[in-house]
Amino acid sequence: MGFARVVHDGASACQRLAESEYDIVVLDVMIPRRNGLDVCRQLRLSRKETLVLMLTACDGADARIDGLDSGADDYMTKPFALAELTARLRALWRRGAARENVLRLGDLHVDTIKRSVRRGAKT
Repeated sequence: MGFARVVHDGASACQRLAESEYDIVVLDVMIPRRNGLDVCRQLRLSRKETLVLMLTACDGADARIDGLDSGADDYMTKPFALAELTARLRALWRRGAARENVLRLGDLHVDTIKRSVRRGAKT
């Protein structure tokens, strides 16, 4: 896993997700200026396959269903153990790596099947 970016509200999250590619996003349901469910739905409408781990203090079945139906790949309730969070992120990473043959870091793209590298428009 690479570097992390932190934003503190849903509007900023939507902007960042539109501007850049991310492998995994950890979203809190109760963030201001657009909740995590809305951010996740917007991400899925954009057809990006970014993996999403949803965090929330709501632990009822309806809340979990809402999170997963919004497009989240996994769902954790607070409070949680940091070790469990990192284990779930590793599991999501494995699932994502199995379906992804192009590795991305900013404008650098490495296609592991075609054995090609592209930075921006240069191949």
